[in-house]
Amino acid sequence: TPISVQGQPDLVPVRSLFGEEHPWYQEMAENLRHNDPEMLAAVLEFDQMHEQYEYERLFPLICCPVLIIQGSKAHGGLLTDEEIEHAVALLPNVAVARMQTVGHPLHTQQKEPVLLAMNAFLNTL
Repeated sequence: TPISVQGQPDLVPVRSLFGEEHPWYQEMAENLRHNDPEMLAAVLEFDQMHEQYEYERLFPLICCPVLIIQGSKAHGGLLTDEEIEHAVALLPNVAVARMQTVGHPLHTQQKEPVLLAMNAFLNTL
């Protein structure tokens, strides 16, 4: 599994960082086990999945409150500030939590800031 490492321009294999027996593998397997298999199939076909995704039409139709948690680019976050602002403009009821110390895996890097953001959001409902 290739992952990003702060300060390195290219992805590196997890085993080169952790070795072959690191607990990360078990944690990741357990995390993935809880996903809907169809979601995982869609991720494997990432380009196809997003090819027909019409978020500009769909986002305004979402009427429930939405929390966007943005991971830090420095730690491997994927969403840009521009993408977040575009989503905010399209979603009718949205809150944004910007993480400074975690990237894309969010809670697997540091649970506390993610839980604080989620609890703060849930307390507004």
